[in-house]
Amino acid sequence: MKNLESTPPKFRQAQEVNFLGGNGTIIFCQPDAGNWLYGVEMPVTIEPELGRVGYETVILVPEFELYPVSNTEFKEE
Repeated sequence: MKNLESTPPKFRQAQEVNFLGGNGTIIFCQPDAGNWLYGVEMPVTIEPELGRVGYETVILVPEFELYPVSNTEFKEE
């Protein structure tokens, strides 16, 4: 198991991210079994046929499944 004190989270609160299921904004981060787990709020889209439980949808996504929206870190010159 990794020591989370030596590996800070890669993403910050309010950062926009992409993942396999869509995109969203990070609203919180918490340690989980040696990894970082993020609460990602997905944007509100058109009303689905089955309706909505709330105004937004928040899902939990592990760090390894997230990608920054604008990745300047790996920019080729």
